[in-house]
Amino acid sequence: MFKSQLKTAWRSVVKHKAFSAINVAGLAIGMACCLLILMFVRDELSYDKYNTRGDRIYRFNSHSTIGGTTRRFAASPATLAPAVKETIPEVLAYARVIQFGRAQFV
Repeated sequence: MFKSQLKTAWRSVVKHKAFSAINVAGLAIGMACCLLILMFVRDELSYDKYNTRGDRIYRFNSHSTIGGTTRRFAASPATLAPAVKETIPEVLAYARVIQFGRAQFV
């Protein structure tokens, strides 16, 4: 029975080549997009999972609006981290990241 269905499907593919190509291409593109989305979600959910206390890590983000365009970046004033540590007793430690061009220094 399976052999008969396979033979019928193959005859349909050969008879309607353009329609079959469109269907196969659509299936391939859909599967590729699904895999990319799953990889992105997995990467986002694994952020700081290597650290045993990853649930206690926070990051400050800055927003800058110049000429109607808003930019978001992971930078803050140099005095922000020490001020937060002094005012909020739950803050145990902080680390500042400085970016010069493409290189990053901790």
